[in-house]
Amino acid sequence: MKNYKILALSLCTLLTLPLVGCQNSDNSEISEEESAPVSPRSITYDWQDLYEGKIREFMSSEMYSAEDSGDVGKSMFDIHDLDSDGVPELIISPDTSTISKAQIYTVSENALVSVGEIGNDGIFDFLPQQNLIHSEYEGQGFILGRYAVLEHSEITDFLTYSDNSSSASTGAVISHEINGEEVTLMQYKNTLAEYNAYTSFEIGRKYTFGDGSIDYALHCSENWFSVLTDEQKQLCKDKLTELASQNIEGSAFEFCDLNSDETPELIVTTPDSAFIYYFGEDTLSQLDGSYSDGSPMFLDIDNKVFYYNGTEGTVYWSMASEEFSAQDYTSSGNIVEFGKKYILTEDTVLSLMG
Repeated sequence: MKNYKILALSLCTLLTLPLVGCQNSDNSEISEEESAPVSPRSITYDWQDLYEGKIREFMSSEMYSAEDSGDVGKSMFDIHDLDSDGVPELIISPDTSTISKAQIYTVSENALVSVGEIGNDGIFDFLPQQNLIHSEYEGQGFILGRYAVLEHSEITDFLTYSDNSSSASTGAVISHEINGEEVTLMQYKNTLAEYNAYTSFEIGRKYTFGDGSIDYALHCSENWFSVLTDEQKQLCKDKLTELASQNIEGSAFEFCDLNSDETPELIVTTPDSAFIYYFGEDTLSQLDGSYSDGSPMFLDIDNKVFYYNGTEGTVYWSMASEEFSAQDYTSSGNIVEFGKKYILTEDTVLSLMG
């Protein structure tokens, strides 16, 4: 592992809390059994088995490739609610080639439904505040783009656009179109400027294909709100509302279990940093320091190691082991990208946590 700046940080002692009885406001004792956290894997949904079946089917197909590309697989997948109906969609990314489109599946009437394909490089952009799916292809001298919505298990165009201004030097007739109708360059730019101003996330390549990644994606990632106590939700709501009031454009947050204790950490990211908060008995505390330079963050689920690939190399941490050594680290292949599941706004916090 050469030319890497390596950090090994053990935080086990910060998060090892004694399991003791506690008291509520009327001084009656709450037993350990009653206060034990709920496992996210105890919560089940109809879509879980259907999506696992499709994932396993894809892994048996000719489109699947486990070939590594850096720290992640060539084929990857994602789970994200694209229409805010409470049921997340399954997105499969065969690879990162320019012509590779993300495959989208959803559940309707307890059956798996293929929504269609969209995007390039195995991904597409998602505008969470508008529930818009965005895809753009730039060829030699032209641009083709579309904003679409997921409605009734189908991808429906909301706005399409095209432009061939880059072909001017070849003598081509220049044309700018919005929804198939020719417009002036000013109209074209003004129309797209509104959409370009919205925050968007790349969707499609969050999880590698591996037993650990599949289990976490299907049985943990969508369940954290359900396992948090009312007190924990209020702590998160207060902290996120405070941070959202700072109005740092491009900020996001996500819950992720960094040490596999089935209690998630709260991760808040900005365009140039990331911060981690962990639950105490009645507290939500911030770990000292910042944990990214704005680069994507990854969790090795099996090894309980998280890291980012920054401008100065790869930096690793572990919250689970005092014996962790970055020099001895070998990837398990069960990797999840984390930190940018929800846009950090007061409206988002209110809609998720009441």
